[in-house]
Amino acid sequence: MRALVLMSLWLGALLLIPSGAHVLEMPHKLAMDRAAYFSAQQMYVGWALFGLPIVMKIILDAVLAFVWRRTSRLAACGALISAALIGCGLIVFFVWVQPANIATSNWATQPSDWVALRQNWEYGHLAIAVLTALSFCGISYSAITFRPAPKSKAPPGGQRGFESLAVKRGDVLLPSSDPQRET
Repeated sequence: MRALVLMSLWLGALLLIPSGAHVLEMPHKLAMDRAAYFSAQQMYVGWALFGLPIVMKIILDAVLAFVWRRTSRLAACGALISAALIGCGLIVFFVWVQPANIATSNWATQPSDWVALRQNWEYGHLAIAVLTALSFCGISYSAITFRPAPKSKAPPGGQRGFESLAVKRGDVLLPSSDPQRET
């Protein structure tokens, strides 16, 4: 289980890299003229490969939330929130960023409404960066709140005391039941 948590944290950290890059370069790119901006956009060729860790992160966090749902509710909530936030980032991408990529043929053609497309692209990535950072907080919270269920120390023979005997016999135990007292 710890390996899955560590993998989720690593994927989250990996996803923070391109998001952070977009945020840090955004003020400079918004000040660029058309030619400089379209030239700068060519550095993102191949960044679609980040789609794989995004999908892996959503699936992994959802699996962690499912596994923890009964044993560690706080950790499950953090993992579920993390998966949902990355999923929201994908929605932002397909609603605001991808249409700009399509309209410009991945920034190879320069349409007349390029300024509006640039705004959608840049601010879409800013929103994705915020969602990714919050997702990292969610899975980090899960990592620090998760506590594995304690392993039971059953006596030899597999019996755990009078409760297991009562279950084997079909008796009903009441909160005030006393194993020493017979009625």
